[in-house]
Amino acid sequence: MPGSQSPKVSLPKVTVGGTEIDLSDISSLVVKKDLDQPDYAQISLSNLESKYSAILKPGTDLIVKIKVEGEAEQELFKGKVHGDDPTYDAHSPVSTDLQGMNEMHKLTRGRKTRTFTNQTDKQCIEKVISEAGLTVDFGREPPTLRHEHLHQNNMTDLEFLRMRAARTGRVIFCEDKTIYYTKREKDQGPVTTLDYNTQGTGALENFKPKMSTAAQVKKVVCHGWDPFQSSRESQMMECKAEGGASPLGGESGSSAYGDSPEVHVFDIPFRSKEEGDLLAKSILEERQMNFINAEATGLGDSKVKPGKVIELQLGGKEARFNGKYYVVGCEFSYAHSNSGMGEGAGMGGFKGKYKLQRDAGM
Repeated sequence: MPGSQSPKVSLPKVTVGGTEIDLSDISSLVVKKDLDQPDYAQISLSNLESKYSAILKPGTDLIVKIKVEGEAEQELFKGKVHGDDPTYDAHSPVSTDLQGMNEMHKLTRGRKTRTFTNQTDKQCIEKVISEAGLTVDFGREPPTLRHEHLHQNNMTDLEFLRMRAARTGRVIFCEDKTIYYTKREKDQGPVTTLDYNTQGTGALENFKPKMSTAAQVKKVVCHGWDPFQSSRESQMMECKAEGGASPLGGESGSSAYGDSPEVHVFDIPFRSKEEGDLLAKSILEERQMNFINAEATGLGDSKVKPGKVIELQLGGKEARFNGKYYVVGCEFSYAHSNSGMGEGAGMGGFKGKYKLQRDAGM
C-alpha cells in the first residue's frame, strides 16, 4: 500500500452557455459514463439569492473540465443542461444541483414504431443516429448484416440501438456528437496503468474484483428455422460460437472443472446463418466478459473512458489479477477541499472510480 504524501490540488472549471461558473460557488461535482447510456453530470453550486437557479435553462451547453496540480487540463464532460434542483433551507446555505447529459440523450426522447426494409444494419443505424443530428463511428468493422424486414416496435431510438448491438456483439458510447457503435476492441493498448505500489498519479487506491466461472461456457449454439428450404433437415439451422484465447486474460474459464459446458438457445428468432452466427458469438462474448467484474479507484484520469482498456498492477501474490481490463463505466468525482474525498493520501480532490471487466482463456 502506498505511503503518505501531500495531496494534489484539483481545480474544476464548469462552463454553462459559454460563461464560466465562479470556482468559489462549486462545492462538488460528479460525472458518470457507462456503456449504452448517456453520460451524466451533476454539479452542486452555492445558490445565494437564486444566483444560478434563476438563469439556468435546459438545452444550454455544459462543459466540465478539471485541472490537477502539475498536469494538463482535462475535459470530463460535454453536453447540455437538462435540469437543476435548488434547495431552500432556513438552516443551511441555499444551493442547487445542476444536471446535464451528453448528446446521446437525444436518442431517448420519444418512442417509435417503424419498419426498415431491404437495408443493412449499417444503413439502419446510420438513419436512426442521423435523425438525432449525430454522426456514427463503426470502428474497425462496420456491420454488414442485411434485413428484409427489421422492426422498431414502440422503442426509443436508444433501445433499438441497444437491441441491435446486443444481438451483433457491439457496444455503444458517445463523445461530443459522435455515437460509437463498435465491437469490443479488447486488443487495443491500455490508455493508462494503475499500480497498487505507487503514489500520486497512477496510484491504485482500491481494487475489488469479483471472479466467477458460473456462467462460463465452451460453446453457444443458437437454433433457428429456415422455412424456405426444401427438407426438414435443411430447414433446421444451428449456429455456433466457440471460445478461444483472449487478449485480456489467460485464466481457465469454462474448462476450470475439466468439462466443456454448452448453452443452447431456442427462444431468440433469426432469419439467416449470418445473423445466427452473430447472435451466438454475442451471447458467448457477453458471458465471457463477466468472468471478472471489478471496481478500481484512483486519481481521476479523463483518458479512462468506456470502451477503452487499462492495465492494473497489484504485484506479489495478487499477480493473478494483474494485466489488462476493459472499461465498461467510470465515475469521476470532485470535492471542494485539498484532501479530496477523505480516503487515502495523495489523491487530491479529484477521483475516478472505474467499472472493469475481463474475460478468460478457455
